[in-house]
Amino acid sequence: MAAGSLAPGPAVVIAAHAERCPRCLARLYELEAIGGVLLEELEPAVLAPDALTRTLAHIDAPGRRAKPLAGKPSGRRGVAAQPARCHG
Repeated sequence: MAAGSLAPGPAVVIAAHAERCPRCLARLYELEAIGGVLLEELEPAVLAPDALTRTLAHIDAPGRRAKPLAGKPSGRRGVAAQPARCHG
């Protein structure tokens, strides 16, 4: 959830469940910590010197519509076909 890769609906369901289930909340924190460690171990990407200027100009461009991020499918990404069972 911390990475923002779940669609809003499933993210709300998981957050609401974890709020009331100490065992699932602990597991969620554990997985988020593991994800954080993995992100910290990645080599930083080198950006072009004008990357910020180009990005801000793109945001401010009139008539621009937001496009989905490349490689990030919309819909039910990360949601199991069948509901997971809570063991809490």
